[in-house]
Amino acid sequence: MEAKINLEQMGLHSVISAAILAALDQQSRELLIKGALEHLLTPGAGYSGKQASPLEDAFKHALNRLAFQLAEETLANDAAVKDKIQGLLSEAMETVFVTNREKTVTKIAESITEAMNCHRDRY
Repeated sequence: MEAKINLEQMGLHSVISAAILAALDQQSRELLIKGALEHLLTPGAGYSGKQASPLEDAFKHALNRLAFQLAEETLANDAAVKDKIQGLLSEAMETVFVTNREKTVTKIAESITEAMNCHRDRY
C-alpha cells in the first residue's frame, strides 16, 4: 500500500513560516518583517512607466474583482438599469444598421476580405 502525503493540505507554507520565525531572535524577526513590508510597498522595476508595488497590485486586483461583482449584481437585479442599457443598445443598433448602413456594409466587406487574405497567406 502506497501512502501519499499532500503537503499543501498540511499547510506547508504555514509550518515553514512558523519554523523560520521561531528560529529567529527578536532583532532578526524585526528585520525580516521590515524587509517584507518594504518589498510589499516598493514598486517593481519595469521597462514601461510607473510600476506598482505588490501591495498596490493586490488592491487593484481586489477592487477590479469587487467592481465586476457589483456590476454583475446590478445588471442582474436592477430592472431599471437593464431597461436603460437595452434602450441604448437598441439606439446603437439602429445607428449601425439603418443610419450608417453603407459604412457598416463596407466595414463588414473589408473585414471579410482581410480575413480571407490572412488565411491565403498562411498556405
